Amino acid sequence: MKIDCIRKFLCFIYKRIGSTVGRHPYYFIILPVILSIALSPFIISLETKEDFYDMVLADNGKIFETKKFVKNTFTYNSAEFSDQIRFPDVPNALFMYLLRRDGGSMFDKNVLSDVRLIDEVIQNVTFDSNGKKVHYLDICALNNNKCFQNPIIEVMSEVGINSILQKRKKLKYPIDIDLLSFAYKAYFANLGGVVLDDNNFIDEVNAMMLYYSTDDKNKEKKKTFEQWSTFVYDTIQKYDFTYVNTYPDSPLFVEKEFRKEFRKIQPKIGGLVAFMIIFSILFCMSNSWVRSKPVLGAASVVSAGLAVVSAFGLMSALGIENISWNATIPYLVLVTEIDDAFVLVGCWRVTNPKEKVEKRMEVTYCEAGISITLTSLTNFISYCIGMMGPFPFVRVFCYYTATCIVFTFLYQMTFFGGCLALSGYRETSNFLSFTFTRVGSLPSIRATQKPLNCGCFLRHQTDAKQQNKTQKSGTFQSEENTSAENEIQEEASMVFFKDVLGKVLSNPVLKIIVVFIYIINLTLGIWSAHSIEHGLKYEQLFADGTVLQQSSRIRMKYFADYVYPFHIIINTTLDYSDIKVQESIENLLKRFEQHPHVAEDQYTVSWLKFYKEFQNNPVAKFSLRGYNMSNKQDFIDGLRNVFFKIRAAKSLSNDVVLNSDGTDILYSRFFIMGKNLNTSQSDRNTLKELWEIAEKSEIPVLVHCLKSSVIDQGIIIEHTIYQLFWITAVLITTVFFVMVPNVLVALTVAISVVSSIIETLGYMSLWGVNLDIFSMMNLILCVGFSVNYPCHMSYAYITSSKKSANEKMSDSLYRIGFSVIQGSLSTGLGILILYSDVYFLSTFVKIVVLIAVETAFHALLFIPVVLSTIFSVFQKKQST
Repeated sequence: MKIDCIRKFLCFIYKRIGSTVGRHPYYFIILPVILSIALSPFIISLETKEDFYDMVLADNGKIFETKKFVKNTFTYNSAEFSDQIRFPDVPNALFMYLLRRDGGSMFDKNVLSDVRLIDEVIQNVTFDSNGKKVHYLDICALNNNKCFQNPIIEVMSEVGINSILQKRKKLKYPIDIDLLSFAYKAYFANLGGVVLDDNNFIDEVNAMMLYYSTDDKNKEKKKTFEQWSTFVYDTIQKYDFTYVNTYPDSPLFVEKEFRKEFRKIQPKIGGLVAFMIIFSILFCMSNSWVRSKPVLGAASVVSAGLAVVSAFGLMSALGIENISWNATIPYLVLVTEIDDAFVLVGCWRVTNPKEKVEKRMEVTYCEAGISITLTSLTNFISYCIGMMGPFPFVRVFCYYTATCIVFTFLYQMTFFGGCLALSGYRETSNFLSFTFTRVGSLPSIRATQKPLNCGCFLRHQTDAKQQNKTQKSGTFQSEENTSAENEIQEEASMVFFKDVLGKVLSNPVLKIIVVFIYIINLTLGIWSAHSIEHGLKYEQLFADGTVLQQSSRIRMKYFADYVYPFHIIINTTLDYSDIKVQESIENLLKRFEQHPHVAEDQYTVSWLKFYKEFQNNPVAKFSLRGYNMSNKQDFIDGLRNVFFKIRAAKSLSNDVVLNSDGTDILYSRFFIMGKNLNTSQSDRNTLKELWEIAEKSEIPVLVHCLKSSVIDQGIIIEHTIYQLFWITAVLITTVFFVMVPNVLVALTVAISVVSSIIETLGYMSLWGVNLDIFSMMNLILCVGFSVNYPCHMSYAYITSSKKSANEKMSDSLYRIGFSVIQGSLSTGLGILILYSDVYFLSTFVKIVVLIAVETAFHALLFIPVVLSTIFSVFQKKQST
């Protein structure tokens, strides 16, 4: 059995399929349409997942498990106690960013009066819910049985605005800790752009932020709070405060803005369909009105549309949840998956027009079927790898896209194949492509036909010089006369790639230039890829001028000095009464505090440090009389029964977890304050480095912060992308080798694919695109898309019947080159319809355009040059 038995077997199967489609085209057109109609009603009941944050955050991994551990272990009950330093996750809150209208410090009497007025307006917003008036007091998070109050508002209420302005009341930043009462106020959450005086008290404040939260665990309250937040947003926009500008922000508003942007792109699908139909019609025209196939251009778009409808209907019928991002899939399929239709048309054009349609379909399917199978299979594999990722958002996207790939392949081989066969019958009957009027018998061809060994191609063997003399490039010939001199010529567009590009690339100097360009391109890609930024930039998510974009920029500009604390969790049982254990914990905290993005030790919140301070207090000595602090049980009893009973220290009780009988401290946690975390890169690096410190500790330690899940996104994506690339490269090489058992060709395809992706990554960096959740989904697309053209070109080269290496190169360019240009232009130009200032849409467009350009370069220049060089070397060795 020969090594290429699989390819020959598939060729045999596709010949049978092509013959069947050629005999019964109507069945293969009608049945896919019936299937799409049957599945389409399910789309109406398709449910879209609305919780954006749950979808874009990882649901497995070390950081996810740590967050889960914190939530389950250290109970955060916002119905009883709300504390901004102990948020386990990004809170479901309303944030109101405030800036002085004329710029400058917010510490002005009129400005602070406006700030208090804004707080009163917000808290007094009411709306009707089920016949009941609802306001903030009904849904707010509680703190010591009272509605949570912003620390800065609370201070202004207690001591007054004048006391703050006259500095009779001095505020410490970021946390004002009273070591006598153990009370503290987290001003870092309210004050931004802070300037300190010589004694480290607040001198100036350039921005403020007020936030309002609810009990997340109460689903009814959470839903009501979302309604209330919307009313606040609408109400606050109606006010024109004299001295302050307001910029509301909320996770709810982010989700709404995303849905709003995705709704905007839905009407554009009509424009894309119209563009793709016109584009495909133009590229299916020929230098003959009979051989032109404008209907096939429209059929290729209709085929892709039916595939999308069937895929979405099937997923809905199976109960697979939908996401907003899936609105981009129709665009994705239309601009990338109709390329295979161009390959089918290209293969049809080089078959013998004298043969019966059934025979021509055999040859077309044999040649194009294996090539299309290779690309569809590798596309499908890349999305299957994406399904194994840790992000629900990515997995759902890959479920739908992989299903669309399957349906697109099936519909191309059935629906589009049937349309191709009907077009063949029209061509055989010598009907004009637009008017469908007969113009005489089909002109003869002076070319001789010679089949390939595999029986796939019947090629024209006409003399090239004679073709050039008789060909009229770019013009339609009249079909009125049927005399011998009006013969059907080879397509001018296809001949260009054989006689012009093939001849140019046959020049050794030009080959060296192409390889040199490839090396420069790859080098630039590698260099730029190392500087690509990781993580999502929230300030760039939405278009310039939107409220959410402005509030995000304010947060990054003014509230990055001290943004959030890190939880340092000891997840093992220790005897905290032991002096050595206490020293070990202090030393551990000092190692964390020495990190450049961690604040000084005076801003560390430590129940152990406060408890030891309390023990030295004269009042405490009376309260703790009879307790031996070096005894473990006395230490724990004093902690529970005395220290945690103090009202100000009650919050610290949330940092200690005791066993059921109160004899052991199972877990405890401490808080260190992060500082100067003003980029996603600094967030990511800091969390990774703090984890490294934790892993080197003798005491088992976990690290967590409220942004851990968001930061983890960048860390996971980096590893996932690189794994995706290499796994896919290996699988592509394997699949290609199974289909076309030539190691050198398979490796060339793999190198081309990996190079295309690396170069795309590099140019992404230069174009201002981060490596984040959105670019990750587009890169999964690119892994599959970058395979298409190299596979088509390599397969065309290896199956060419020509003898010399350069002739094989010219022949493969003749057969596939024009299809590559068609696919690249349709992809690059079609996707521009989606372009928007919104980051996630512009990212989608930029990456698709980049990969279209890169893969076209590799398919049209790099692969032909490399393969012709390799084969010429082997031919010389054989001749020697």
